[in-house]
Amino acid sequence: MSLDRVLGMDIEWVLYHIVHNSPDFTDLSLDVDFYNDDVWSRLLASLRLNSIITNVRIERHLDGEGERSSEEIESLCLILSQIPSIERLTILATSMEDIDAAIPLFRHRNLQYCHLDWSGIEDDDSNFVSTDVGQALGGSESLVDIVLEDPPVDGCSLLLVPLLESKTLRSIKLQSYSASTLGQDDARLIFQELCINSSLIHFSLGYLLDAEANWSVPEMIRGLQGLKELRLTMAISEDMGDFLRSFMRAMGENHTLSSFENCSADATMVTEDIEQLQIDMLVKNMNLEYISIFKERSDVLLLRKTIFLQLNSGGRRNLFRVDRNGRETSPPQEWLEVMGRTCENLDCLFYCLSMNPSLCKMVQYTKERTGGKRKR
Repeated sequence: MSLDRVLGMDIEWVLYHIVHNSPDFTDLSLDVDFYNDDVWSRLLASLRLNSIITNVRIERHLDGEGERSSEEIESLCLILSQIPSIERLTILATSMEDIDAAIPLFRHRNLQYCHLDWSGIEDDDSNFVSTDVGQALGGSESLVDIVLEDPPVDGCSLLLVPLLESKTLRSIKLQSYSASTLGQDDARLIFQELCINSSLIHFSLGYLLDAEANWSVPEMIRGLQGLKELRLTMAISEDMGDFLRSFMRAMGENHTLSSFENCSADATMVTEDIEQLQIDMLVKNMNLEYISIFKERSDVLLLRKTIFLQLNSGGRRNLFRVDRNGRETSPPQEWLEVMGRTCENLDCLFYCLSMNPSLCKMVQYTKERTGGKRKR
């Protein structure tokens, strides 16, 4: 059960369950401006006695009985940071000070998920993110998943670089709903750390990359060590052929990504020769299972793209193993398994048979699975 707005219920009943660690009250959702001074002080006193709250959400609507200062929010966060069971944290901020006040919670030893929302901050208050925020989050030894919603773009590397130095984070999602554009300098700093990181699985960067920052992308893709999913926002046009060729070459050399998405893909149209470059890249890249860079014009090339992505999802990379002498070592069973996973697409079956014609003559007997019947 959630303590949503807490005072929507009888306060004595609520405080009783907080103090007595009721197993039904593990989610705490607080509108910090909703409470008068007396209830606020009693709430803090009750939280000092709690040890089982796991999920905390802090927001403010500035329409309650008491507008809390950043110092009072920091006191709340200090108390919450002493509750050993907290694993998830969401903060909807109305000022940069709200984020800074939560730094004690960022250092919580069991915090696994953190969602910080800057979208409620007025434009004139959207200055640099505090260096301490990035360092506290990046220094966490338990944080696995973080969502950053509309943080100011100025100095964003001060926030992202420490996060990318983390050894525990598996997912970083930065969402941007404004028209913020990321320049080359910040992009290079972020991408350099992204290449060094070997533990991150998912990285999303919602800022629009400017034309110069785009050119940092191919180099970054070549240097990735373990990242599986990458989402960027790139403004691509038909006259960017040189960049797209460089990008496709880099994707052809990458062996870690299974998914790449350009969030502006639906607004991007390119020439057919660029679309063909994407197919040529997919012939080489056997790891990609999803890619969206631009909106395809050619139905034929879109179909070919779909075929290769389905084959990759089915395990195509296992079909072309070679030993140190250059001899193929993939057993026939690998081919049959890929065919089984992609059998709903006849084009995928045709690809496998055309690449390994000997499969047409193969007859396999599997008594354990067929009860002794012949299985082709």
